[in-house]
Amino acid sequence: MDTTSTGHYCLIARLVNPQDPMANPETSNINYNTRYNNNIAWRNMNVVDLLANLTQQINFIARSITKDSNPIILQIGTAEQQRFLQQGGQLQINLVNFTGNDEWQTITQLPHIIRNLNAVVTSNNQGLNEGEVKLLFKADPMAITDNTRGIYQLDVMQLDDNANQANGGIAYEIITRTHLTDSDNDTIPDIQDLDDDNDQQPDTSDNFPLDVLRQ
Repeated sequence: MDTTSTGHYCLIARLVNPQDPMANPETSNINYNTRYNNNIAWRNMNVVDLLANLTQQINFIARSITKDSNPIILQIGTAEQQRFLQQGGQLQINLVNFTGNDEWQTITQLPHIIRNLNAVVTSNNQGLNEGEVKLLFKADPMAITDNTRGIYQLDVMQLDDNANQANGGIAYEIITRTHLTDSDNDTIPDIQDLDDDNDQQPDTSDNFPLDVLRQ
């Protein structure tokens, strides 16, 4: 499977072992199968394409997993994933569905833990503690000189009430340009090229410097 294209992927792994059979017979419902069988693992992953885009926004739903709608705790990234920010990447978060303030906050240090999230009550969530979280990824060419693309990971996890264990989450694979990337194949790396998409519009005045069809 090609997971280099931007988008959302659901990755399912099944362990088939006669000595360790499925606890419950599998059905056509993958949610049921995963929930009631330890032999099945489900991992959500998004590919964030910063190779062809200067920025990309990804949204996901965070919801309380308990019936009494306890506050949500989110962890953005791990210490090992700080490399994306260290090498020049940028990450912002918007929690308008929880705070009521439609503003972007810059994340500078991973892990970034957000506690006591309670959704603003609307007709859509009917009083349940759930809402949309927005992430904005940005990156200029990264300081990498041995590959034309950079690969980074970012895990977003929803933690239990004690912030000790992840109850769910999603993985992001971030693909970026590097100091060797030549988007328009004109033999001039983007880091030196004044017109990255070769549309005769300088990057400084081009709203879409990586899209030859738009300016």
